[in-house]
Amino acid sequence: MSDTLTVKLAGQSLARGFEDTGPLVGKSGQGKQAGNLAGVHKWLGVPFGQPKRWDIIRSTPEWEGFKECNEFSSRPVAGVEPLETLWEDMDGVDDRSFIMTDEGTSLTLNVFKPASASFEGKLPVLVFHHGGGLNVGHAGVFVHDPTELIRYSESLSKPMIVVTFNYRLNIFGFLDHPDLAAETGVAGNYGFHDQIAALEWIQRYISEFGGDPDNVTCMGNSAGGFALSLILGRNRVNSTFKLFKRIILQSGTIGTAPFRPPAYSYPFYDDLLRHFNIEATTPSERVQALRAVPADALFAFANEHRPPGGWGAYEETGPNAVFDQSPLEVLKRGLWDPEVEAVLLGNVEDEGTMFGPVFNIDKPEVFQAMLGRFSPEQQGQIQDLYPDRSGDEYDAKTSAFCQFMGDQLFKGPITLVSNMLSTTLCEASGKKLPVYKYLFKGKMANDSANTLGSLHTVELPFIFQTLTLWKTGSEQEKTAKVIGRHWIDFVHGERKGWPTVQDEKQLVFRESGGVTQESIVGDGDAVSRIKFWTKALDI
Repeated sequence: MSDTLTVKLAGQSLARGFEDTGPLVGKSGQGKQAGNLAGVHKWLGVPFGQPKRWDIIRSTPEWEGFKECNEFSSRPVAGVEPLETLWEDMDGVDDRSFIMTDEGTSLTLNVFKPASASFEGKLPVLVFHHGGGLNVGHAGVFVHDPTELIRYSESLSKPMIVVTFNYRLNIFGFLDHPDLAAETGVAGNYGFHDQIAALEWIQRYISEFGGDPDNVTCMGNSAGGFALSLILGRNRVNSTFKLFKRIILQSGTIGTAPFRPPAYSYPFYDDLLRHFNIEATTPSERVQALRAVPADALFAFANEHRPPGGWGAYEETGPNAVFDQSPLEVLKRGLWDPEVEAVLLGNVEDEGTMFGPVFNIDKPEVFQAMLGRFSPEQQGQIQDLYPDRSGDEYDAKTSAFCQFMGDQLFKGPITLVSNMLSTTLCEASGKKLPVYKYLFKGKMANDSANTLGSLHTVELPFIFQTLTLWKTGSEQEKTAKVIGRHWIDFVHGERKGWPTVQDEKQLVFRESGGVTQESIVGDGDAVSRIKFWTKALDI
């Protein structure tokens, strides 16, 4: 075993990886017959934290001697939602159902590195924050595997390291109540604190793998982008580490998920106590009783009775607060991390189509319930902007409800945040950020392309170069090479010729594999819809 595959971590802990020279498969390449592809060094399932339920990570796990890091760890306790199933059922996606859920052993990360990388100094690092609505997801998802992206980066003579990781979800990651804060000083955002802990681990140890802790780019998709937006504006008095140099927000940012006042989920907590017959009188006793409830029972209750609007972030209070004010206020005042030198953010073309054929909630009663959250004036505006097309043959790409959801959760927030970041001075540095925007129009080569178009999350296998999903020489392969090269360039700090938001232009990645520079403003009804959301969300 080569010494380059053994890495020293905290204390006497040693992590031993392996070299994978085979094609992308469901299980790792360890122990399989050697292939003839460029080698990728992998360390899978490396623990970065092991806190008790509803506690923050306080120290880095240690172990004696070698830990064989040959396979993805267990995943956090969560269900499986339709969008995840859509990807798992696609031809070319290998089975990873062997990755089981476990509350106690899932806070791990995975490090991928070119086996033959030769680079002046340390390699730049890309860190991926997965999405899933803060409710589902994990780092071992097949279309999130960066093996082929690593090979592609090396083929371009721009090698890099990629890190993926798990964080706590749903009731285990986002339950909020003063009972929980009494012990730790903060409550409600354990999943976000896990992400900060993973980034701090990378700052401490990535140099042992050959990475540069001063050259880290974080990439968040959907809820992962929302999380990154909050971490960008965290309270740096209580989170002092420099965490990243650049960020990529893909179809997710402030507004994609809710940021709530502390008391929002208190009734849910009381429901928990009643459901599990907990009658303890002190905060400590109540928390200990809830910690004793089996994880599957907690999740089953939470999945049926989650807080209205789903899981989200909570404003923290007290001396240890890290997320202690509205993230929009943070942007307006320029209070983001001054270490960040550039932001890339954008959307796919058909963000909302998943709410039709995939989630099956494109129904008049659901749309009416959504409208009820807005003022009478706004309801009228929404009905004008999204006219009823129920008399037409159904098409998720033009459905009023699907367009409404895609604009409200993804396109509107991305536009609002890009405008704020590009026009506001960072208070600490006195400078404006260079902000780059993109639109992705690529589609998969299967039936989903006809019904879902360029659906939410579709860009991920293109960026990660998931070659098993398309044929050699196809338009999908061409598109993957183009967007993958742009992401690799961004990780290397290369953006020559890219238009900025200040230029009012964006990069458009087309289905045919081409990339153009086009006006951000767009045309027709889309302009009016996005203008409405940037105003409605700016509260």
